[in-house]
Amino acid sequence: MLAAYSQSGNLVDDLATFHAMLLEGSNPDELSFIPLLSVLAHTGKIEQGCRSFASLASDHNLAPTREHFSCAIDILGRSGQLQEAENLLRGMPFRPDPVAWATILGAGAVQSDSPASARAARNLFDISPKCHAPI
Repeated sequence: MLAAYSQSGNLVDDLATFHAMLLEGSNPDELSFIPLLSVLAHTGKIEQGCRSFASLASDHNLAPTREHFSCAIDILGRSGQLQEAENLLRGMPFRPDPVAWATILGAGAVQSDSPASARAARNLFDISPKCHAPI
């Protein structure tokens, strides 16, 4: 249900379903947070997205995965907080993948942040020189 609401951009139903899970005593797993974080990113709910990302570990004792970090980077990038997004990317407990750098690159382009875009493009090319994705 969470994924379906997220894919359709239905923030209200996605959040209601997630909170209903919590109220019913269901503990969300790592997968439950991915559509939640994604829909928060795509609907511009920056503060709520950051709180949800932080609550993974603090409230639910879950270790954020690469996908969670990518969503959080997207949340920050879409809000124009490219330096914070890049700091989060560099602070991940695993090596950044092309998706994470492409997220920064895309956000840099949208936000007209040429230095962030250039750094992201260099890093993306370094780890994936054959990447021809239109970003």
